Amino acid sequence: MVRWLVAGFLMAAVACQQSEKKGSSSTEVPFFDKVDSTTFVRQLQDTSRYLSMQVFQALSSTLMAQIKAKGTAAAVTFCNEKALSITDSVAQQHGIKVQRLANRYRNVANAANTEEKSMLASWEKALTAGQPAKAQWQERESHMVWYGAIVLNQPACLKCHGNAAEGEIDAATLASIQSRYPNDQAQNFKLGELRGMWKISYPKAFFMP
Repeated sequence: MVRWLVAGFLMAAVACQQSEKKGSSSTEVPFFDKVDSTTFVRQLQDTSRYLSMQVFQALSSTLMAQIKAKGTAAAVTFCNEKALSITDSVAQQHGIKVQRLANRYRNVANAANTEEKSMLASWEKALTAGQPAKAQWQERESHMVWYGAIVLNQPACLKCHGNAAEGEIDAATLASIQSRYPNDQAQNFKLGELRGMWKISYPKAFFMP
């Protein structure tokens, strides 16, 4: 009931927003015999935006507190040790799975697979052309999966993901990154570029009335 109340509130709040791109179904199941498809798509989009923002706020508020208290280099340690557990804790509250994935990842646990890389590439192409990176979803046999773009739009992010040669990443922070992520690929980003994706997996029961 709580899930439906949350989703219902979000649906009403953004009912005027344009529905985004529907992904392809990998397996035919009678799911849409049980729910209204138009209402479901809107609910899935709105709920996913809300939950991804919850995870983002949980991560960013703790991260900014670390930076304020101990500096940017200490924030790298925080991300290394705590980011995945914070993401998982929010997901567990709702009975879902939340991942942050990327082509250019820092933690190998965040590496996108072949299908996800293709989706990220299409979003990068869209953003380069001045178009939005539209969220997508897919139906699987036992669950639903939503994918949403993560665009780097906060200047503070460049302190860890910017260009070290141009001084955006300071020496102490760079040393901390190199010590904890020797195969780091998540530098040299610019504002407005695609950083990665949210992937949220829901059991189908999540959306049943």
